Amino acid sequence: MWPAWQGLIGYWEDTHLLTYTHGYLILAVTMWLIWRDRDALRGLQPQLWWPGLLVTLGLSLLWYLAWVSGIQVGYLALSPLILVSAAAGAMGPAAVRTLAFPVGYLFFAIPLWGSFNTQLQALTIFGVSLMIRATGVPAFIEGNHVHIPAGTFEIAGGCSGLHFFIVALAVAALYGELGRDRIGVRLKLLALAAVLSVLMNWVRVYTIILQGHLTDMQGYLVRVDHYKFGWALFGVLLVIFFWLARRIVPVTAVELPSAPTQAASADPGRGIAALALSLITMVSGPVLGQAAVRMAKPGVAILSLPDGSGGWVGPGAADMSWMPRYFNPDAVAQGTYTRDASTVNVYLNAYLYQAQGHELVYYKNDVLGGEGWQARSERAASVNLAGGSRFPYVEIEAEAPDGSRWLVGRTQVAGGRVFDRELPSKLYYGFAVLGRKPLSGLVAAAVRCSTECDEARASLQSFFSAHADAMIARIDGAASPPGGG
Repeated sequence: MWPAWQGLIGYWEDTHLLTYTHGYLILAVTMWLIWRDRDALRGLQPQLWWPGLLVTLGLSLLWYLAWVSGIQVGYLALSPLILVSAAAGAMGPAAVRTLAFPVGYLFFAIPLWGSFNTQLQALTIFGVSLMIRATGVPAFIEGNHVHIPAGTFEIAGGCSGLHFFIVALAVAALYGELGRDRIGVRLKLLALAAVLSVLMNWVRVYTIILQGHLTDMQGYLVRVDHYKFGWALFGVLLVIFFWLARRIVPVTAVELPSAPTQAASADPGRGIAALALSLITMVSGPVLGQAAVRMAKPGVAILSLPDGSGGWVGPGAADMSWMPRYFNPDAVAQGTYTRDASTVNVYLNAYLYQAQGHELVYYKNDVLGGEGWQARSERAASVNLAGGSRFPYVEIEAEAPDGSRWLVGRTQVAGGRVFDRELPSKLYYGFAVLGRKPLSGLVAAAVRCSTECDEARASLQSFFSAHADAMIARIDGAASPPGGG
């Protein structure tokens, strides 16, 4: 399961993202919690518990599917669950009761929390707007931008306070566990920590804006650093949290669970069999995944654009105004097609196999080309092909860095099938790897709009109708035998 730990370490050491840099501390707390309950663990008898083994096998195979599909958040989240279920398969259901919280605590260091970022950002904009109006700071608030006489602040996604939110919840969860509190009390502690972290982030962002106003944008928090200031405020939050928590649940002596009595006659053979079967079920998915990735590397890739048809002439030289950015494709083909006064820019790529960082659907990939491009709208679209099949794609209306408007259509190809949505294409690829070596790739085309994009839309539809089948075939047949030219 090393790929999962490798992925986690990458997040924990990401000094640019900074959202999960508390990961090593969470891991240390997890190990300490297991050590704290060592007496209870020592009393567990190795025994075959078939429900635990079956759950472990199912989770391990899901781990395989997430791994070969490149769904990193999937195999990261499954890894702690596999550890707990494998322990239960080898030592019985009592292992779940003992290990559930310590191992589950790792979820505070797993990148599952990004879905809260948009909501926290919206709450921060709302709260800071209230504080600005209440204190009379001269400001005009437009979306997530705060305009003051001295300059403009953007309350971006990184200002949401997500890191503080996660750490506050982790502190509250640990506080409830140390007191062995009831579920109702623990939920109150989590709610208190969540509210305090949101309010603290409001104060943090408001203080930075206020200093910018009072110092004509020359204050330390504006020009130099405001990250450490956030953690200083977080220290104040902890003082308030612990003061209020003492009133929610008074501190009492906690009795640790006693170790179960060891059976007098334990069968060493059954214990060894239980451990061996648990290990086999735990690693079955990761081992299968590594084998599938190795088998899926069929050599080199050769990719070219099809000849023009349906009145379209091409392919011609690529228009460098639109350059999709995709990381580590095995082959790329790009060019233009013309018909009458219409020009369509086309981009194809192919991946012989997929792995983390070498995949068609990846958060760093961008069909628009990256910096300076802005997507204005996005909708599902499709055209009917000559054979009666349907070609679905996502239509994006975008603005280029030079202010021009473009219409971009893109879709994914996996194993010869077309997907306009990203998750189904990843899952289909994961299943397809079991039986063969599927190739995957991107079909994308872009047309520059004139005044409106209706003509560009018609050109895009006409081009896809005439060439979609040929482009899919080019991607699906991009692999040549090892050593091919």
